[in-house]
Amino acid sequence: FLTLGEFQFIPELDFKTRQYLSLFTYAGETLSISPTCKEILLDGKNELSYNTEIPFYKRAGFYSHKEDGSLKVPSQIYLGHPLRHTIRYRYKYGQRLNYGFTLEQDTGEPFKTHSIQPFDYASFYIHYASATPRWELLLGDFKVNMGMGLLIGRNFFGGKASMLNSRTYFATRFSPHKGTDETNFMRGFAATYQWKNWQANAFVSLRNLDSRIAAGEVTSFLTSGLHRTTVEQERRNNLQAFTTGI
Repeated sequence: FLTLGEFQFIPELDFKTRQYLSLFTYAGETLSISPTCKEILLDGKNELSYNTEIPFYKRAGFYSHKEDGSLKVPSQIYLGHPLRHTIRYRYKYGQRLNYGFTLEQDTGEPFKTHSIQPFDYASFYIHYASATPRWELLLGDFKVNMGMGLLIGRNFFGGKASMLNSRTYFATRFSPHKGTDETNFMRGFAATYQWKNWQANAFVSLRNLDSRIAAGEVTSFLTSGLHRTTVEQERRNNLQAFTTGI
């Protein structure tokens, strides 16, 4: 039977019996058909967005002279134009496959010059999960929620007080990095495998960081993500960080 209405073709079932049967029976497709690779890759939801910010004022970094009329130091002048651009693309097929990329250029950052090809910030991710919640893979930029130490899940929930008042246990998990934050994320590969009540997680990350270096030593890390001047350009991606965990 494809519909409950087909019950009327059975002479032994009167109208009242069919009414009762409708409360306890189901008619329709009962086989769960797994989607094909083509359906997973092409039949999902696509989303493309573009955002630009046009300022109605001029920032100080675009002026070549100070207020007293004297020339500014070249390292204080912005190398790029005043517009800010963001391009986002997202693809989603349920919980099975998610991927996308983000391109961003902040105000004052040069376009396709000074080793920027062509946007100052580029991020991508691919997240795939099996049909049964057994394993999942994440490639590209992602965030890690792991451990119960001093950080106690920073960037994922309120804080220590809310964590202590809750009886919910937050399991280790990986999530794609979809925003324009150029600092708080990993870049590489992550995997999760679930077996009964056990969960195994592993990740590897290798990414560039902005830093101040003096006499061959790192004095501080820069987290603004801005690369507008020659000094900021010199500190851009001048350090590599390798992180792994299991």
